[in-house]
Amino acid sequence: MLCLAAIVGCEANQSHSLTEMNKGVEAYREGNYGSAVEHLKEADRIWPENAQANYMLGQIYQHKYEEPATAIGFYEKATTLAPDMADYWYHKGACLVAVKRDSEAKLALNKAVELKPGHADALYRIGVVEERAGKPKAAAQSYGDSIRADARKPFAYYNLGDLYFRNRKVEEAQRVFKNGVENNPTSAELRHGLGVSYLAQKKYREALVEFEEALRLKERYPSALFNIGMAYNALGQRAKAKAYLEKFIRSAKANENSARIAAAEARLTEILESERESQ
Repeated sequence: MLCLAAIVGCEANQSHSLTEMNKGVEAYREGNYGSAVEHLKEADRIWPENAQANYMLGQIYQHKYEEPATAIGFYEKATTLAPDMADYWYHKGACLVAVKRDSEAKLALNKAVELKPGHADALYRIGVVEERAGKPKAAAQSYGDSIRADARKPFAYYNLGDLYFRNRKVEEAQRVFKNGVENNPTSAELRHGLGVSYLAQKKYREALVEFEEALRLKERYPSALFNIGMAYNALGQRAKAKAYLEKFIRSAKANENSARIAAAEARLTEILESERESQ
């Protein structure tokens, strides 16, 4: 009888916990994150083996509260309780990447890929870890694997293209950015990256097309304003260059982009001096 009572009690706790978890999920969907946290923590207290409640708590602290260090603890418990859930490991790894605990992050992310081969997001973040470790070839391989797993995710394209560009492989970077734009035509960052590769090749008109499209897709994009100004300046269209560089300076000062502000102001000074000389 005692054994039966214990089983019934356990099942009652589990049922109560799931009810609290569902209330938490509903509050989360409604944007009431404080209430969601209360219900989910209560679900965990009532039945400490509720892996999903801990996963949801991790999601809130990771994505809504932007506290990855706190989220890690919830994901740690979730992966302990449900070690076969690839996404639990992935989000744990992503948070570990965010707080730069890279060796731990790589273990978690590799576990996600082991459980779910072709996990594009995990592969992308493995690339981030490899790049930070000073291993560009391994990073490029992981970014490429992420792209092959899911061509609709722009971040791996951007990081791979940027990696090539910083290593002075402009043509390789351009191919990556072009492929990325074909598969993600609404990515302002990929459009901008493609424009930068054209700018490096002095293909100013092609660069302008990409920068202006990037600015259309992302209205507040100081880097696009700066590069449009520089491209127009290179083409000798001083009035347009001046207008965009002034817009960039106003926009960038809010973000304290001092190096580019100095470059833009220097170019503006040259334009103004040239205008005075022509008068």
